[in-house]
Amino acid sequence: MPAIHLARLKQQSAQLVDLFDQPDRFAYALSNLFDLYSDRTHRPGQSGEPPSLLITYNLPKPVLRQVTSDMQMKAITNPSEILLLARRLWLEPSLEFRLLAASLLGFIRVETPEMVLDTIADWVESGVDDRLLAIVMNKGLARIRQDAPERLIEQIQIWLQSSDVNVQQVGLRALIPILSAAQYDNLPVFFHMLSPFVRKAPLRIRPDILEALRILASHSPKESVYLLHQNLNAPDNPDAALMTRQILPYFPQESQDSLRAALRGVAWHP
Repeated sequence: MPAIHLARLKQQSAQLVDLFDQPDRFAYALSNLFDLYSDRTHRPGQSGEPPSLLITYNLPKPVLRQVTSDMQMKAITNPSEILLLARRLWLEPSLEFRLLAASLLGFIRVETPEMVLDTIADWVESGVDDRLLAIVMNKGLARIRQDAPERLIEQIQIWLQSSDVNVQQVGLRALIPILSAAQYDNLPVFFHMLSPFVRKAPLRIRPDILEALRILASHSPKESVYLLHQNLNAPDNPDAALMTRQILPYFPQESQDSLRAALRGVAWHP
């Protein structure tokens, strides 16, 4: 791995950007650039993160950051070409290629959000690397969260209503950035989405459910207490008590006392 000279890196990135409307040539040139800066001495798991199932170049952070930054304006001014490029980059079984693809998708201003939503659905509904899924849902949906939040919420509802736990996880990962942004005009809608998962929480997606509840407990504790009370008293709720106990520490003391009283009145199913 050569030392990074910022001026040289900027020149290399600029040459790459010129190929934005030629997806195959761009992908080939990007592979060469990544090969040049790849850290081949790095082993998966050395830095504490779980190893990715994808090929990883282990690039210095400035490399991908420079390319992503230089591509942003192209994405804004040439949405159709960048959409095609993002789809082409995703075909490569490389973490860095797919991270760039997700970022490009999140830069695109589209008149019809379906262009982006359909692309993301194609990418993730069959299951992807866990770390990559979180990034795709955060970065890839950035523009739609800003420009078409109602349409995104509709899509999240569709994902969450799926019988496939992979697709349900996609919906939860798409919902979490919305909750984190504290845009709570749609609290009843969010509670309606999450209630089935409070009552029955599949083990695989339980951390995502708890993360969504944790954010709600932090930003809207009174309303979240009401949500949990409702589900503790609902029929067919084998996981409601367990989920309430696990989220309890994130509430203010007064809310914790209220929930503990409710828990004493129900059977706990471990």
